[in-house]
Amino acid sequence: MKDFQFIYKIHPTEESYFRGNIDNRDLESFNNLKFADNKFSIYKLIAESKYVLGVSSAALFEACFFGCEILLLNLPGVEAVSSLFEKEKVILIETDENLLNYL
Repeated sequence: MKDFQFIYKIHPTEESYFRGNIDNRDLESFNNLKFADNKFSIYKLIAESKYVLGVSSAALFEACFFGCEILLLNLPGVEAVSSLFEKEKVILIETDENLLNYL
């Protein structure tokens, strides 16, 4: 998905673990994938985004307020944001589906 810019907002409590995890270092080699730590305002990131992809974060509710299109991955925990399913700009995506079909 080289035509898209992805920003992964690291949860504040997971930042130290994330940076030290060797599996994540491979992800940092992608030019269109950036990691935002606690120095970045999640509200500024959401306000600048057209899409927000997630599973069960409170940020998904905030993204609705900012008018983002919400793409929910159907993974364990998505039921925590089930009230979003009724919103117009929210799509539930199965993990075997191609994300490009929704962008």
